[in-house]
Amino acid sequence: GKKGGFYVDTANFPEIATFSQKSGCPISNILSTHHHGDHTGANLKLLSKNPGLKIFGGKLDSVPGCSHPLNNKDIFETEDLKVQALHTPCHTKGSTCYYVVAADSPNGQIEVCNLEDGCVEFSNINRAVFTGDTLFVGGCGRFFEGNAAEMLSSMDLLSTLPGDTKVFCGHEYTVSNMEFGLKVEPNNPDVVSMTKQFKKMREEGKFTIPSTIEGEMKYNVFMRCHSPEIQQIIKDNNPISCM
Repeated sequence: GKKGGFYVDTANFPEIATFSQKSGCPISNILSTHHHGDHTGANLKLLSKNPGLKIFGGKLDSVPGCSHPLNNKDIFETEDLKVQALHTPCHTKGSTCYYVVAADSPNGQIEVCNLEDGCVEFSNINRAVFTGDTLFVGGCGRFFEGNAAEMLSSMDLLSTLPGDTKVFCGHEYTVSNMEFGLKVEPNNPDVVSMTKQFKKMREEGKFTIPSTIEGEMKYNVFMRCHSPEIQQIIKDNNPISCM
């Protein structure tokens, strides 16, 4: 809203500038999950156009224009929101997820707009996590700068968030992720039913994002590496090997 808030993973300058102008939401804070250009492509131009712009990013990452490097579990407030940085290395070494709640109350509500395809608004959200390319709906990011042990640790950290936390990830890869999950766990009723539901949503032109942490724990095979069912299928009781 007009109080400010923040922009997450600012890739495209025209979309962000247009939204800011139409909505009255100033470009004062950016949360960058990692340094890849499809998440930070507009950072430097936005910085040049908006003096005093704060750009937050993981301390171990190389986010363009980063003015506020963050460590794991750092907490800060932007306008009326409270944000906790969660270091989730693997996709990049400094990849950071952002857990967000209302600053004045843990049960307060926040609003989110998806600018990827016009402006899709989500309201009545109590808590959200922005996961970039670490956790996807039904999947996880590629291991560009890390290994299975780090991704497992990152999934474990995210799994400690409240179950009703809304998950906003960086890309709409859900259907292909769930099709892979269906090959791994063809007898998991949650994987079967949600694969059908997500396919139907995409056929109707709807986003599958956001999901929830509770949902991901049920149908995302990469968040289920500790489960006996996955370990039996993989024939290995080491969750790192399963990952």
